[in-house]
Parts: sequence; structure tokens; C-alpha cells
Amino acid sequence: MSESSQVAHFFAEVAATMKMKFRGWEKDISHPGEKGGIRERRVRDFLSLILPKKYGIGTGHIIYSQQSSVISPQMDIVIYDAINGVALPVDDYYSLFPCECVYAVVEVKSKLSASDGKKGPKGTIYECVESNTRLKSLDRGKYGLSPIHYIVFGYTTAWSTIQANRVKGWFETFGEKYSKNLPEVVLVLEPSFVLGTSGPTGYNDVGKLTNIYDKEPFLYFISDFIYRLSQTKTTMPNLWTDYINWRSGDLIAKIYRQ
Repeated sequence: MSESSQVAHFFAEVAATMKMKFRGWEKDISHPGEKGGIRERRVRDFLSLILPKKYGIGTGHIIYSQQSSVISPQMDIVIYDAINGVALPVDDYYSLFPCECVYAVVEVKSKLSASDGKKGPKGTIYECVESNTRLKSLDRGKYGLSPIHYIVFGYTTAWSTIQANRVKGWFETFGEKYSKNLPEVVLVLEPSFVLGTSGPTGYNDVGKLTNIYDKEPFLYFISDFIYRLSQTKTTMPNLWTDYINWRSGDLIAKIYRQ
């Protein structure tokens, strides 16, 4: 067995195990919230094993400097700078992440679905574009940083045929019709395919998912994800000056002369 086929075999085995466990808990666990927690932990645990240790992994909200009203939705998985950044843990399972320290987020969905659009947008695909649009509103330009990558990890889809084209079409329909931001990458585990975008920025600023990958998709997904993280810059903000809205006249320090 060649080295390349060993790598492909490894990721194919991981994907097969995730699919098997997904089918098991979908059948045996009735509580939707617990299903969601399990599906997220499976992805988070794998990423914690495969990613370099400089990438911290958590869950929670991403916050933006003095504008306390500008906050992301709660993100399933947040990838942040564990060496030169900071996470503010509220408890063992939830943190606040200054946006300047974050590389990417991964939203985990059991099933990617969409409405027919007649009664307004809904479904997990719309939830993704709505969540990404709020995420991309976090302005990191003060530090010269690019946007945060938004990645979707879907276990399956709501459709039995031509799944990749249906998922691609609904993302693009919601993006165009409601002026929402599309994710950079979408993985569907079963049936297996990856939707992605390519361009000079590495971000989906074209409003399309331009590529469909169906050959070793899980391997492609992880490889592309690690590359995107490696190309994304983060920084440590000044929490004292950036995240407190000091008012004119506030006494913030006393200086004693010796």
C-alpha cells in the first residue's frame, strides 16, 4: 500500500465510523438536543486529535470590541489561537472569544434542509447563511485581519437524489435572494461530497459554491481546512482599551510620583 493510499484509507475509515455512529444515535436517541450535542462532540473530538495544538477548539459566542451588541450566534465549534490568543471561559462548556483571536468556525448539522421559500426562508441551510452573515459582520479590519472562515459540517441531506446540486442550489438561492453570506466550505458526510469556493482571497466573496468534490471528500475537507487555518492571521487585542467603552472623564488610573 502506497503512502498516499494509506492516508486516503485513514480518512475513509474515520468517515465510515462517523456515519455508522450517526445512524446509531439517530435511531436510538429521541431527544433532539442530545443528538445535537453528540454530533458536535464527534466532530470536535476528531478535530482536536488531527489539528496542530496551536489551534484551540471550543464552543460559544464570538464578540467584537466595544460594540457589545455585535456578537455572533452561538457557534458549535470555534477554532482560535491557543498560543497567542485568548478565550474567556464562562464554564467548562462555553466561552467568549474575541474575534481577533479566531481562525474559523464549524457549524455542525445533522441534516441540511431548506423550505420551498413560499412561507419565508427556513431550514438548516438558511440557518447557516444567516449565522455566517452575522459572523462576517464582525469587523476585524482595525488589526488588518481578514474575515473568519465559516465551515459547514453536515451529516446528511434532506434529499434522496442529486444531493450536491440541491444543497448547492439552496445555499446560492438564499444567498442571492436574501443577501446573505455563503460559507467557504460545505461537507456532507453521507452521501459524501464537499462544496467549496476558490479564489484569490480564500473567502466566498463571489456568492457561489464553485466546486464540487466527490473523490475522497473527507480527506479533501480536512486538508483544505488545515490549509485555510494556516493562511489566516490572528492577533491578541488589547482587552483593556478595545473591549471597554470608556467614557470621557472616567478616572481609570492614579499615578503616584516617588
